Amino acid sequence: FAMTYPGVYWNITTLSQVLFDAAFLRNTLFAKLREFQISTGKPVFIGEMGMYKPQTGGVEYLGDQLDIIKDYGWHFAFWDWRRGPGADWNIEKFKDTDDLHWKRVLSEFHAPPVPKMTSPANEIIVPANPTFTWDSLTAFTTYDIEISMLYGSRLDVFTVNDIQNSSYTLSGTSLVDGQTYSWKVRAKNPGGETENASAWSLPQLFTVGPTQSPNNKTITSKENSLTQNYPNPFNPSTSISYAIAENSLVKLTVYDMLGREVADLVNQQQLSGNHSAVFNASHLASGVYIYRLEAVPLNGKQGFSQIKRMILIK
Repeated sequence: FAMTYPGVYWNITTLSQVLFDAAFLRNTLFAKLREFQISTGKPVFIGEMGMYKPQTGGVEYLGDQLDIIKDYGWHFAFWDWRRGPGADWNIEKFKDTDDLHWKRVLSEFHAPPVPKMTSPANEIIVPANPTFTWDSLTAFTTYDIEISMLYGSRLDVFTVNDIQNSSYTLSGTSLVDGQTYSWKVRAKNPGGETENASAWSLPQLFTVGPTQSPNNKTITSKENSLTQNYPNPFNPSTSISYAIAENSLVKLTVYDMLGREVADLVNQQQLSGNHSAVFNASHLASGVYIYRLEAVPLNGKQGFSQIKRMILIK
């Protein structure tokens, strides 16, 4: 945290050996700090709160201190918790489930922020063994990821727990070609309690399929082109790939056989190159649909337009 803590630096380790009384701590020892916080609106930092067992007076006393600090929204640190000579000072005690002092401390840890998902981006085509990535927080944060078939049952949902870093490659699992899935992730602090976990991120969608055109030839950006959607027939989602030769105003629109517009997939300026869009027809009836690509170059050159058909089977 990039914060400045004005005021007096408090060392409560020595005081903790002789003033083991929760009411005195709250109403006398910490009362002046509380007045300072209220009058100035400044953050309060409590330093050198000893974790070494002979100093703390036991788990009950440690809990009294933490309750006060958390009630007031203060920050705190443990004296030399990484470099001290005794095992009870070390942050590695996170892993010691029998250490009641650490369990008490960890129960107070706030949930980390919801991770920001980075890849795969929403509504794209991915291979059968995709790699999921999100932003990293701290070395002691772990993550859970949940993947589910968009229109499947609860049997089509699986969760991978306690991932140690900010990426996970799916392997040994059969994702169905042509199916659309959602994925989401959450972060967890080491406390192990429900309140130590963040909320789930908002789910993003991906469809399993080839990342190149079906004939295994990559579309170039030297000319405008519109490929056949994949999969086709499809249910309920399919991917449409296209290429534009010039920076253009691009529209990709889907119509039913009566000429009524049913989806506006793209309507924006895009750079020359390869692009794709996912068409989700979960709300539409089975049948034949038409998709149309229009690209109007920003440099005034002649525009491009092409249509193709696709089949939705439910």
